[in-house]
Amino acid sequence: LYRVVPTTFESRRPPRLSALPSSELVELLKHPNAWHRETAARLLFERQDASVADAVEAMARQHDSPLARLHALYVLDGLGALTERLIAQALEDPHPRVRQHAIRLSESFGESEVVRGRLESLAIDEDARIRLQLAFTIGEIPVDWRVPIAAQLLRQDGQDSWQRFAVFSSLADGAGETL
Repeated sequence: LYRVVPTTFESRRPPRLSALPSSELVELLKHPNAWHRETAARLLFERQDASVADAVEAMARQHDSPLARLHALYVLDGLGALTERLIAQALEDPHPRVRQHAIRLSESFGESEVVRGRLESLAIDEDARIRLQLAFTIGEIPVDWRVPIAAQLLRQDGQDSWQRFAVFSSLADGAGETL
């Protein structure tokens, strides 16, 4: 590959993030460059350093950047430190992509009444990608709760072939009741 650069150009060596302590990696979860965010998240997962869980949780709860909140949620999931309260808050996040990923991460909290209530409210979310993720996720929750949400999603978006596919893929049990 050729790159046209000025004659005075000096390339920078990429930083060695693996040499940084975990506390500094947490700060990189909010970096504007995706490589920094993703590498920091990967290293935090590989280290399994539970000492940073509180700092990561604080970032997931209140950072201004949706990308920082999103990466923090996944780091907490990788550390086994994701809580029902945090997922419930993330399901109400103002940014749609954070809500969408929170739906995916909520699949391990299917027995939680609080999480289920928040998921139920997302069936009428204005963002189609959120409703699509919800359609896939409801397959991971108990059937008695899954059926009304599936019916709502089909009433609202049944004309969309992708949404129908997602809902029906989640109805290994409860298809008859839904239809």
